[in-house]
Amino acid sequence: MVGATGSGKSSILNTFVTAVTSSDRVKQIHRVFPSMLRNTNHEFHFKPICLEGRDLPIKFYDYAGNNETIGSEELEMLINGHMKNGSEVRAVDDMKNDKDCYQANPDFKDQMHCLLYIINAKKYLSNTKSAGLTTIEKIRKKQELDDAIPQFAIVTAIDEILPPDGKLEDVYTCQRVKDFCSEVRDLLGITLSFIFPVSNYYEELEPSDVKNAMSLMVVWIVVANGHRYIMNKRQEIHELS
Repeated sequence: MVGATGSGKSSILNTFVTAVTSSDRVKQIHRVFPSMLRNTNHEFHFKPICLEGRDLPIKFYDYAGNNETIGSEELEMLINGHMKNGSEVRAVDDMKNDKDCYQANPDFKDQMHCLLYIINAKKYLSNTKSAGLTTIEKIRKKQELDDAIPQFAIVTAIDEILPPDGKLEDVYTCQRVKDFCSEVRDLLGITLSFIFPVSNYYEELEPSDVKNAMSLMVVWIVVANGHRYIMNKRQEIHELS
């Protein structure tokens, strides 16, 4: 998952886990930082989803939001599997010289199989592009040229741009939401069918059927495309061996 600080990566992870596990309480397994604070921990971790005591074969890889200190080169190392889980994200040369952090020849299983660009509906599509949004653009274009890895945009906090009388269940027909998703499409070059507006849990304690349904649809589509990508890559590797 790629997104600027405050874009909603941690809260959308909590939302996914809440929806997948059908919990009667909003899960808080990933720390969410208030908007006035910055998560300065630049470690790289995978976040498994557990259902009925078993880890599902889905892992979301998360790190502190990309900003002026974490750019496209560092993210490329993460995406291509060169960084070990739990490593601290630092300058590229520093990481390459650290054997406890860097793996020169990662296996396919160490690499990312989908990219999720997290964009906050109220913060990150201004006329002046943030460093995080610029990094997302670079990563998307590079990955599209390199490997055709499935790429998605998740627009978080979508309820905050609904009209005053708008209902969350009408989000897909709301013109404001459609216009915003079209802006994301024009900016990143991602098809509208791979841009998902969601309302993530932040301060709520009890889950919402509407939010859960929106999140489950995203997880289903992302996992299906990731699985297809993995199968195609395995076939290519088998044919070359």
